[in-house]
Amino acid sequence: FKKKTKLDISKESLKQNVKDGDTNTYTLNILNVEKNPARIVKVEEELQGNAKIKKDSVRVLNSKGQDVTNDKNIVLKKDITDKKITAIIDNIPKDEKYKVVYDVIYDSSEIENNVKTISKVRGLNTEEKQIEDTTNVNGTIKDTSLEISKESTKKEVKAGDINTYTVIAKNTGSYDARDTVVEDVLYGDAKYIK
Repeated sequence: FKKKTKLDISKESLKQNVKDGDTNTYTLNILNVEKNPARIVKVEEELQGNAKIKKDSVRVLNSKGQDVTNDKNIVLKKDITDKKITAIIDNIPKDEKYKVVYDVIYDSSEIENNVKTISKVRGLNTEEKQIEDTTNVNGTIKDTSLEISKESTKKEVKAGDINTYTVIAKNTGSYDARDTVVEDVLYGDAKYIK
């Protein structure tokens, strides 16, 4: 039980180029590269940034590709939140590879941002291994809503009168309005003055 062994870990994601609102699948690979079984292996996967783990997508797969997520003899404990996965695997035999597979949904955003994943794996008889991965998430410009109103100081004017108009553009939507142009047209013989 106390005989040391060594784990190697690697991570991959299904998509390399992602934008806000996308879903991406991550796979954490855990391989026992020594002759002794790795015992009571704690796996932690943490998500930092504007994204959430899709809780019902989390799966633990054995070397044969079988889903053992709910097998309490293999996965002794699991805890899943929007930002973290914790699982304890009873043992990983020599030359066996286990996988933790899960989906991440990137939050809607107009700006580019980074989402970081931090993976930590440690057995009772192994050293801790840690890897970090950063995904660049491209934002997309979203439609928004504007309200435009126009007020004047005088309701009725005669030739030669000066009237002051105030045009108000108000963003009533959820996102920034970009490159907005407001045009005001005067009809008849009216002219703009400075």
